[in-house]
Amino acid sequence: MKESYRHLQSRLPIGYDFIIIARNTISGKKCMEVERSLMSAFKRTGVIKK
Repeated sequence: MKESYRHLQSRLPIGYDFIIIARNTISGKKCMEVERSLMSAFKRTGVIKK
């Protein structure tokens, strides 16, 4: 999850603090799948524009 967040960090606005809680379903997922999931969550909340 940390690596997925690092890949997206440059696209996130400055001045925000994020709390990301992984669920059990993350176990066994590939980094790219986690990154897509994080990107989707950031888009849904309006932090990243679509």
